[in-house]
Amino acid sequence: MLIRSYEERQIRMNDKKHIILKYLRDEIWSNSLNLGQIIGVSKTAIYKTLNKLESQQLIRSHYIPELKFNIWGVTQKGLLYSWDEDEVMEDRSCFEPSKIKAVMIQHHLDLQQARYQAEAVGWQKWLPGNQLPKGIAKRPDAIAE
Repeated sequence: MLIRSYEERQIRMNDKKHIILKYLRDEIWSNSLNLGQIIGVSKTAIYKTLNKLESQQLIRSHYIPELKFNIWGVTQKGLLYSWDEDEVMEDRSCFEPSKIKAVMIQHHLDLQQARYQAEAVGWQKWLPGNQLPKGIAKRPDAIAE
């Protein structure tokens, strides 16, 4: 759908930016397919949005040669922009490609798909396993209500 009004385009662009940054502050990184799904845009549109956010240094991409695709992760600057004014900022990790293992990428992306589907049917308060307290003997991938 074409938005003719400049003000409406700016509002939509800021909404997409905020949704992506809020999502990435929890998930740290994702692929274009999952990010496109959460903001409801086409493959072409998500790349345009991701490239815009990367030029603003809010996210960065990393090419995975073993899988032949890019993943996108939140930067420190992106984390700062991901919080609403009324939210209390929490300590979160930013994207560090050196910590990503190719063998675990598909599992992480599948968990993101599970989150998307669970939230689509009304689940709330999804909390990824990396945000659960340390020292749990068997830490789940995520918890939700």
